[in-house]
Amino acid sequence: MTEGDRMIEAGGIPHRVRIDGTSGPWVVFSNSLGCTLEMWDEQVAVLSAGHRVLRYDTRGHGGSGSTSGPYDFELLAGDLLAILDAVGVERCTLVGLSMGGMIAQHAALAQPERFTGLALADTTSHYGREVSDFWAGRAATALSQGLDSIALTTPLRWFTPALVARNPELVRRYQRTLRTTNPEGYAGCCAAIPHIDTTARLPAIDVPVAVIVGEHDPSTTIEHARRLHAAIAGSTLHIIPEAAHLSNVEQPEHFTRILLDLLRGTP
Repeated sequence: MTEGDRMIEAGGIPHRVRIDGTSGPWVVFSNSLGCTLEMWDEQVAVLSAGHRVLRYDTRGHGGSGSTSGPYDFELLAGDLLAILDAVGVERCTLVGLSMGGMIAQHAALAQPERFTGLALADTTSHYGREVSDFWAGRAATALSQGLDSIALTTPLRWFTPALVARNPELVRRYQRTLRTTNPEGYAGCCAAIPHIDTTARLPAIDVPVAVIVGEHDPSTTIEHARRLHAAIAGSTLHIIPEAAHLSNVEQPEHFTRILLDLLRGTP
């Protein structure tokens, strides 16, 4: 916890929430699996000058509470919507990356009137059945062994090899964050991810949407982004060069420009 953080009850557990900026439209961020609200620092530094920005730690992550799994996206999106209610955010632009993008899709489909725009980054609307065993194994490892081995290798896929070589301390920071994530919460989220299946419902979204993907994302690939883009009429597709899965961290200026363009086009 740092100064400016607050704990807000949502879904029966406390969530760590941080609000930056004092005036302007609301922008809300939802995090990737194994990350905390600090992953958005570079974006918030820019956006908070003209917007009120809300970030929170996902259930089972960072400073938020945890419950035993499995989780599903109705639960995780419900946490987000309850936080918005508690803070008094009536309408906002919602930005989500990876798992956060999946949460964003579910929240926008559940309460479309709440959202003036969406940025869906390095995420997907559907995984094939072949990923179920992978995520089940990942959850089992977290529960039986903790997150040390997962934290050692997984963040290496979040960034390009060039970034890993150029800025090893950044990679170590994300390894530390993942290592200290609650294994129960991490496993609970792992259970939700393979069940994402929103493609058929996405045409109902009728606000400005930016679909963003790192050129070298090995997890939620350009193919996944193209499927999102095709399903949402009027959406824009942005492929960020020299970025992998955490495209907002690896290429923060490019990512933030996309958000600023999106915000200029929202009501």
